[in-house]
Amino acid sequence: IKKMEELGIGRPSTYSPTISTLTSARGYIATGDKEGIPTEVVNFRLKGSEISSSVKKEMVGADRGKFIPQDVGILVTDYLVENFPDVMDYNYTAGVEENLDMIAEGKEDWRGYLGQIYPPFHNTVEDRLHDGKYNHVERLIGVDPADGMPVYARFGQYGAYVQKGEGEDRRFASLQKGQLIDSISLEDALHLLALPRVAGSYEGVDVVVTKGKFGPYIKYGDLNVTLPRKADPLTVSLQDCISLIDAQKNGAAQQAELVSFPDADIVVLEGRYGPYIKHAGKNFRIPKGKNPRRLTLDDCRLIISGSATKASGSRFRRFKKQ
Repeated sequence: IKKMEELGIGRPSTYSPTISTLTSARGYIATGDKEGIPTEVVNFRLKGSEISSSVKKEMVGADRGKFIPQDVGILVTDYLVENFPDVMDYNYTAGVEENLDMIAEGKEDWRGYLGQIYPPFHNTVEDRLHDGKYNHVERLIGVDPADGMPVYARFGQYGAYVQKGEGEDRRFASLQKGQLIDSISLEDALHLLALPRVAGSYEGVDVVVTKGKFGPYIKYGDLNVTLPRKADPLTVSLQDCISLIDAQKNGAAQQAELVSFPDADIVVLEGRYGPYIKHAGKNFRIPKGKNPRRLTLDDCRLIISGSATKASGSRFRRFKKQ
């Protein structure tokens, strides 16, 4: 805000909305910590008439709680500066605000001013909409020394990602928080592309650790097991994977089928927190005093409709799907 004041752009009433747009609404910048860069520093020491030197590494450029540009912000800014240099010039913005003040004071006609600035801007927009220049933004990071395949950093429909190879053999991985297309290293990119990886074999089936739309998980045959937040998919051990697989298997086994009425899409299950009725994708708690193994179709329908609650006098409510 201080810099905007120095440049003569913006107004007190627009400062807060501007910051909000850049952060929350658009995601062009984010508040975070900037990591330093290890840099060799030469220290000289004067003792008497003798000068000695030593070399050590220090972190340079580290900062905390600063606005950090994000990939989408960098790309948009580069595009606008290249294609709309006049509009992106600070002096132009300051000049527009001065003219708006004059219009507000009745010293200038808004129609004449709009007719002066809008036609050239509109023509430039029309030209840029059809050139397709920024439909594919990418940067060649380098080549994987293991197999010689190229590694790219790109920006797609779902954000920034890295890609290794082309065609059917290509592999993808989303950039993590703090990583940018302009600066991600080949080492970091290959680290992201290490998934999916085979952690080992369990009962003759490969245990594959991979990453999907909703985060890292274990693929074990037809079974998908979510990894805990603290588990690193790149280093999680086979034994830890087996423990998670067995836990999910046991959890599924606990939901044993007690009674079933297929034609009515009703099934009575023994769940983790007790027996319940499953119908049309929803779960219904069985009132106390009811034997789940002896429930009839009519009993189930009464429970689903809520009538059983009144009859039994017990407290009853629908609960979330397990």
